[in-house]
Amino acid sequence: MPVPTLDALLTRAKEHFAVSFDKQPTVLAAAPGRVNLIGEHTDYNLGWSLPIAIDRHTVIAAAPTDEPTSTLIAMDVGESVSVDLTKPTHRDAPAWANYLLGVAKKMMPDDGVNTLAVMTSSVPIGAGLSSSAALEVAFATALLGLTGEAMERIELARRCQRAENDFVGVPCGLMDQLVSSCAREGCAALIDFQTGDVTHIPLPDPDTLAILVADTGVKHDLAQSAYADRRRECEQAAQALGVDSLRKATVSDLLSHKNSLDPILFSRAWHVIGENARVDMAVDALKAGDLPAFGRLMHQSHASLRDQYEVSCPELDTLVELAEHFTGHVYGSRLTGAGFGGCTVTLCPPDIAGELTNYLQDGYRERHGSTPTVHHVTPGCGAMLIEPE
Repeated sequence: MPVPTLDALLTRAKEHFAVSFDKQPTVLAAAPGRVNLIGEHTDYNLGWSLPIAIDRHTVIAAAPTDEPTSTLIAMDVGESVSVDLTKPTHRDAPAWANYLLGVAKKMMPDDGVNTLAVMTSSVPIGAGLSSSAALEVAFATALLGLTGEAMERIELARRCQRAENDFVGVPCGLMDQLVSSCAREGCAALIDFQTGDVTHIPLPDPDTLAILVADTGVKHDLAQSAYADRRRECEQAAQALGVDSLRKATVSDLLSHKNSLDPILFSRAWHVIGENARVDMAVDALKAGDLPAFGRLMHQSHASLRDQYEVSCPELDTLVELAEHFTGHVYGSRLTGAGFGGCTVTLCPPDIAGELTNYLQDGYRERHGSTPTVHHVTPGCGAMLIEPE
């Protein structure tokens, strides 16, 4: 089924809003999902990563209301909630609603505004393309539109991250919210997680580079607990190396502690230190137009995530191996996101994208009995506030 365009999503949300509330929305907001090209599990270690926003969006149509409660409608799951956004608290509500309540609490800590809102999205849920951050950033953008307040995009991203950390209980880093709010069309976002700085790195034109995101369709149960474990292990490794984050550790530092450091902590630190270096080299490769070099770094990243960080799984490894063995010229492939399921990202020339898609689906189906969804994505821009027509 074709992916709905941003215009189609906006029209859908506006029409549903009008039918639901017998009025027109006063603001429309959109925020994209993301895929990370390289730099995995570096965000909470205050390192660097290189994600892109993708041409898949969450759209929210909203208007203020004088009613004592807000009505929030999630079109795609056919659910709605009624809640007082001026006093958002945990409540027995669908999971998607807690993301919105957390954002409202962080965006409007003193004096909230009740609103009528309809949301719809083309960002796949549970695929590792950050549907949660797209929802958070779109709602935060809509709230700014309703109140008329201004806010730096990095601050908006940080508030959305804190909403997910504190209100939803997911200890995510800042990457997803930051790229969803700050991305630039046609560019990758080089993020420095110590400073929050975002540098836009131009990517080759879509006529010369195809970006494929292959969704395994699986998410293993240990993903959330293992994510917390990796964060803790990195903190322990940094402490053992005498630094406040692994960003400040060097290969020499690590090797000098090899005999005294727990082997698991050594492996985790080895990945993070190496991954930060790979991001730096990947940026150089992009600036030089050297896609084969960029692709080699992607393969190295996946191997490190698989062997040193231990966050891959057989399904992800299958997709990467298939891309590596494809007879056409594939630049690179790696898992993207937290791991233990979700997606891979693969770069290739556009003229082989269709054939490669079929090859990945056929090969995966032979090994795992199901067919992965393959998304052809292009680098898009960050969050937008759109005037209703």
